[in-house]
Amino acid sequence: MKKRIAFSFLAAILLLFTTNLKAQSKPTAAPPAPRVENSGAAKKGFVWVRGEWKWWGGQYEWVPGHWERERAGFAWYDGAWKKQGDTWVYIPGEWRVRGQVADTSKNSGRRTH
Repeated sequence: MKKRIAFSFLAAILLLFTTNLKAQSKPTAAPPAPRVENSGAAKKGFVWVRGEWKWWGGQYEWVPGHWERERAGFAWYDGAWKKQGDTWVYIPGEWRVRGQVADTSKNSGRRTH
């Protein structure tokens, strides 16, 4: 009985350890192409933030786009995946001061509004 409990405990720890390793791994394959989303009609005072692929639990997961309230004097720039060495790194989207020169090394530089 003690051996069975010890074995079950060891198996559970091993499972948690390997799951945690998988979750922390970095992607070595490029993300899938962005999904086509229907944002509907433009909403006055809002900006559409496109959906994006996130790396969770050792795999890509789609996060749908959403509307965000405009910010006076700012423009939204989408995030982008960039290859760095053997892995892919996500550079999140951000609000930038309107008219600011895009630093395309930081993210996609695609202004959506």
